[in-house]
Amino acid sequence: MPRPTSSEASSSKALLVPSSTLASTWLNAPSCSDQRRTRRCTKLIAARAATKVRVATPNASSRLRIEIPNSARSIGFSPPGFRNVLTPPPLHRFTAPDRSKRMIYLGCAGWSISRPYVDAFPAQGSHLQRYARRLNAVEINSAFYRPHRPETYARWAASVPTTFRFSVKLPRTITHEQRLHACGPLLDGFLAQCGQLGERLGCLLVQLPPSLAYDAQMARRFFEALRERHAGPVAVEPRHASWHAAQSMLVALRIAQVAASPPRLVSDAEPGGWPGLEYWRLHGEPRVYYSAYSDHYLQALAARLRASAASQTDIWCIFDNTAAGAALGNALATWDQLC
Repeated sequence: MPRPTSSEASSSKALLVPSSTLASTWLNAPSCSDQRRTRRCTKLIAARAATKVRVATPNASSRLRIEIPNSARSIGFSPPGFRNVLTPPPLHRFTAPDRSKRMIYLGCAGWSISRPYVDAFPAQGSHLQRYARRLNAVEINSAFYRPHRPETYARWAASVPTTFRFSVKLPRTITHEQRLHACGPLLDGFLAQCGQLGERLGCLLVQLPPSLAYDAQMARRFFEALRERHAGPVAVEPRHASWHAAQSMLVALRIAQVAASPPRLVSDAEPGGWPGLEYWRLHGEPRVYYSAYSDHYLQALAARLRASAASQTDIWCIFDNTAAGAALGNALATWDQLC
């Protein structure tokens, strides 16, 4: 897409268009009339005015940001179907990631700072604030066991840098109790809570029970319901061998399959599902949740993460070997390898 000249970019004004209905557009799914108007608007702006369009990860409060150069406004151009195009409302503006560069989000399942690594972190601030000054991501594993208030998520988001991202694990009421059946109201409640992370909500993690076999109709119904409500990154960690048959469905709905260590299935030693996202969960080997990874393993892991990022794939790498505090040391060592 052509870029506006520097003079146009500097003099352009921003239009913020509500994007609560952009999930289907994000997924190239059939659209409603508002979405068709949005796409026609975007194409027309690009064709007539060489605009720059940036879309952040859609959620309940995100916006489609369209910059209209003066060259377009001077000919009386106005996007169809919207009013007050030159006066954006006083809402937070989400900035989309630079899609020419892919991020590696590296962290632990939780932000507890174990005693052996205290000196590796700043002395001031809460545990989360100190953690977020060294690592750029964390997995909120506690959301699996109990709900958190929206105010809690908002406070966490305000505690970390703008480049920091949270992955949030879906509640066990959805994955283990309902077993993905009839989860619409539960999804609504969960997303209303964690949605308060705003642009710092980086990914949703769906960990399935080992006894949950793949049912194509049930799985598609659940993930389509999730996609109707959330268009951002999603990763699933199945633990039943039958989920190997789910690959085409996962790709179609842009759901990544977790690469787990140690692997439980034939298909989960490497990332699977949608190739636009890799999500690594490292639980510790040989003793799950306890064992630390060797320096040799971490060096090879860092090389793999760099290669994946260079191939235009977003990367998440979460150390879950937290039972004896090994996760933090492994995460810091891997971070140093990446830097």
